Amino acid sequence: MVSLTIDEITKALDGQLLCGDPQMLIDNVTTDSRTKDGGLFVALVGENHDAHDYIPQFFDNGGKAVISHKKDVKGSCVILVEDTGRALLKLGGYYRSKFDIPVIGITGSVGKTSTKDMVFGVMNTKFNTLKTPDNKNNEIGMPLTLLSLEKQHKAAVIEMGMSHFGEISSMALQAKPQLGIITNIGTAHIGNLGSQEGILKAKLELIDGIDKDGLLVLNGDDDLLWSMKGKLGIKTVYFGIDNKESDILAYDIQETADSTSFTTEYGQFTIPVVGRYMVLNALAAIVAGRYYDIENELIIKGAEGYQPSKMRQEIETIAGVKIISDCYNASVASMEASLQVMKTVATGRKIAVLGDMLEMGEFSEDCHRQVGRLAVENGADIVICVGENAKYIVEEAKNGGAMAYWFDDNQSAAQHINLSVEKGDTLLFKASRGMKFEDIVELVTQELEKGSESNE
Repeated sequence: MVSLTIDEITKALDGQLLCGDPQMLIDNVTTDSRTKDGGLFVALVGENHDAHDYIPQFFDNGGKAVISHKKDVKGSCVILVEDTGRALLKLGGYYRSKFDIPVIGITGSVGKTSTKDMVFGVMNTKFNTLKTPDNKNNEIGMPLTLLSLEKQHKAAVIEMGMSHFGEISSMALQAKPQLGIITNIGTAHIGNLGSQEGILKAKLELIDGIDKDGLLVLNGDDDLLWSMKGKLGIKTVYFGIDNKESDILAYDIQETADSTSFTTEYGQFTIPVVGRYMVLNALAAIVAGRYYDIENELIIKGAEGYQPSKMRQEIETIAGVKIISDCYNASVASMEASLQVMKTVATGRKIAVLGDMLEMGEFSEDCHRQVGRLAVENGADIVICVGENAKYIVEEAKNGGAMAYWFDDNQSAAQHINLSVEKGDTLLFKASRGMKFEDIVELVTQELEKGSESNE
């Protein structure tokens, strides 16, 4: 982070310096009071905690200053604001304004992170590029990402997630992207937003922060996004596979066990992952690369060098068992995409280990039943489920002729898998992040590794 003075920060936030040296330099912003030798601590208030309680701990750890919305705070340097959450967003936006660089904003129901990683791969071939790390895509993580920009960065790829109206708008207004990408409109968070039309409205808030001369890149295969063609008041480019009216198309798609190749008007591309949905993500990255005048050869190189983030379509083979770990999030669309990958890469039995999709509200039963039918359609031989609503997946899978089992906890599911898995099987693990399916993956892989070692 490029250093800012306390006075500069206070003015940027329309705050009040209660105490401290206005010329003191800050080169680190944190929301974690445990940070050693931290610079500036933003005391956020959540549903279950108030970080103002940890301000003494922060100063004891060597912290320099805090942002607070409570006056009765003791410390060597305190900036008072009306709302610390809003202040963090505003500070991220102020700091971003110091960088005259390409910024790409990405949102969507499914594939945000994969698209971010794909776009990063392309952009980084020409520009030293910053990207949103891990899951830092909310109103806390997004401004902290902006605040990690350094002088050497010449571009940034910023992912934006949301669960309620207004969140994408607040982030986009601070990130100020010249180019925005919306991957699709699915069912994630439909319980909070009421309908897919509500989700569409929330995702389109990305436009609020895009430069008037900027570009919005949309998935032409998504019916709701396609319905917005010519109605958004901003220049748009559509990418697609099935919608032949899209501006950029992929065709001649060929999938192998570990890669997918396709052709566009700009040449042939190969990406080191499986799935048609990953082709769509690559198309968005191609559009971004061309928008920023990256040479075609570098765009191809960037796509070929794609590396997925942790817990997103990680595929490995242990003791002859192929494991597909995609445990970060789940919606009907992402479940379907993962099941299609399982179908493509499997050579033996296909075992789908599926868990609850969270925040579905009144739509939960119907969405989980859809997944049960999709599991059968994609050839799942065995379906193993955890979670209260996953019972509906089991019911539909059994109705479709698959063997299906339900467990009330991850450990029980892992024990069943360890007792029944065979060499040559393919295991897919997919659920919402809150289900902590990575714990099942770890228990299963540990047992497989033990068995492999004992056979050596």
